[in-house]
Amino acid sequence: MPTAPHHDDLGGAVDTLASEGAIRRLLAAYLDAVDRGRDGARVAGFFTDDGVFEGVGDLLAFLGRHQGRPAIAAHFDATRQHLTFSLHLPANEAILVEGDHARGSWTYLQAAVHDGQPVWVAGRWRNRFTRVAGEWRIARITCEGVFLAPYRDGWPPSTRPPDAPGDAGR
Repeated sequence: MPTAPHHDDLGGAVDTLASEGAIRRLLAAYLDAVDRGRDGARVAGFFTDDGVFEGVGDLLAFLGRHQGRPAIAAHFDATRQHLTFSLHLPANEAILVEGDHARGSWTYLQAAVHDGQPVWVAGRWRNRFTRVAGEWRIARITCEGVFLAPYRDGWPPSTRPPDAPGDAGR
């Protein structure tokens, strides 16, 4: 688990806290753009010029790897026809600021409609951020899938804790 850097000066501590807040707002704005129309140019605008959006593991084949704003914009524009609805719900945030660079990790649950099929998606993000001209930008988003389940089928059995409500007597 990342630990906060030790600051001997109040200014450094304030910058770290302000940076963490700016990164939270940046991720929230990015997710809002993704969930509200997936306009490629708008989504790509949250990244550095050479930013990367990629899937890893099972998501590599699905999401691919896209570097640079034009490639990221093209990817999100192309997905609009397949992903007609999404709502990302991030959780379990950890942000570590190191000067003009930062790392962040989140888990997420996503309700989505992919090719007309309602699905639940769960995963992890391992992200990098860079401060450019005083503003935080996304340098890399790495998406790792945990599960994808059709909504009509409910949760995959392996994701339920042993004592989940509704499991009694099974």
